Amino acid sequence: MAKSRQQGSEWWQSLSRSPLALISAILILLLGLAALFAPWLSPQNPYDLATLNLSDAFQPPLWLPGGHWPYLLGTDNLGRGILSTILYGLRISFVVGLSVVLLAGGMGIVTGLWAGYRGGWLDALLMRLADTVFSFSTTLMAILIMGLLKARGVGAVVFAIAITDWVRYARTARGSTLTLKPEEFVSAAQALGAGSWRILTRHILPNALPPLLVIAAVDFAVVVILEATLSFLGIGVPITQPSLGMMIAIGSKYLYAGYWWMIVFPCAVLILLTMAVNLLGDWLRTELDPH
Repeated sequence: MAKSRQQGSEWWQSLSRSPLALISAILILLLGLAALFAPWLSPQNPYDLATLNLSDAFQPPLWLPGGHWPYLLGTDNLGRGILSTILYGLRISFVVGLSVVLLAGGMGIVTGLWAGYRGGWLDALLMRLADTVFSFSTTLMAILIMGLLKARGVGAVVFAIAITDWVRYARTARGSTLTLKPEEFVSAAQALGAGSWRILTRHILPNALPPLLVIAAVDFAVVVILEATLSFLGIGVPITQPSLGMMIAIGSKYLYAGYWWMIVFPCAVLILLTMAVNLLGDWLRTELDPH
């Protein structure tokens, strides 16, 4: 307990010495809380189409002529408040990002650990499969899977991205396993009669975890962008579930009509989120580097 508390204190001190990482962590926390409490923070529920009024469409932000409360950032073509839609769209971004990282990370880590530890034909088979998947664009593979599923929604998006995103975790986990397998603590566990699964989970995985955590942090930002891309292309979440990508797709159609707020604000939030996650991932990479 004391060791964990000391390590947490060291991490906090390191984070406080890096202004960019600290600001990024605070920004991610604020955006996460805003998404979590969206039903209480949003002036309007953009999912409830029965409450929308087309007479409120294309309202400018509050500080511009014609703007009025509660549409602080203006409204879109359906009369949905941009602020409310962004808050609910952030929920989809976080849900998809975290779900894909957990699902793809779990698949990739188990595959990489087992392939690296067992070796032989199983290692060759799994790594050739990983190389095949890795040779294709993640975006194109996700589009293909969405087309094969013939379904839209958060679940379909999570599955389509995760099924193509596990490779980087598998390759990293396998490389770490090959490096750690000859170590004396692994040989000692084998001599004591420990099973393969116990050795992998209790001895190899904890030592292989730092690079995997860095990959997960960076991958979260990649997944958020990919979800926005799929929604922008019209094959992600349906229009009844506002996401940042869907907002950008709709806003792009009205940009030259002068309704710039429909695309500028969701783009800004998406850029801030991905930039903050990437900066925090860079700090985490430096912090976990043993050299």
